[in-house]
Amino acid sequence: MNKELSELLKIYSTKSHKDFSDRLANSSKETIISLFTDIVTMYINDRNSSTLREYLTVTIAGYERRKGKIGHNSFK
Repeated sequence: MNKELSELLKIYSTKSHKDFSDRLANSSKETIISLFTDIVTMYINDRNSSTLREYLTVTIAGYERRKGKIGHNSFK
């Protein structure tokens, strides 16, 4: 995790939504792309978070994803 992402997560978790939005608004396009890439990479590769992997699997297979973690993941 890069330093900017670490700082942004701290702001999101401990300060107001305005503080978070202001920080993002003052970031360059390249920084925001880098932040988003790091978040997606971390999230999709996290062994304990199956949400994105389930979403990709069911949508690529042509199913509609169900919300919730108990029961079937999708339906057609």
